[in-house]
Amino acid sequence: MREPSFFYGAMYVGYGLSVALAVALYIISVVFLGLTMRESLFVIAIGLFALAPWSLRISRVIWIHLFIKYQKDESLRKK
Repeated sequence: MREPSFFYGAMYVGYGLSVALAVALYIISVVFLGLTMRESLFVIAIGLFALAPWSLRISRVIWIHLFIKYQKDESLRKK
C-alpha cells in the first residue's frame, strides 16, 4: 500500500508548479501578446488544463527526489 503522505506532499508541489505556470502564462499573454484580462485568463485555463498530466507527474518526481537519493546498483553493471 502506498503511503498517503507522499501524495499529499506531491499535491502541494503540484500546486506550486501550477501557480508558477499560471504566472508565467499571464506574463507572456499580457506583456508579449498584449491580450486583455479575459483573454489571458482563457489562455491560463487552457494552458493549465493541457499541462495537467505533466504537472502531476513532475510534482511526484520532485517530491520523491527531495527525500530519496538515486544510487546506482554496481552489482548489475559487473555482469
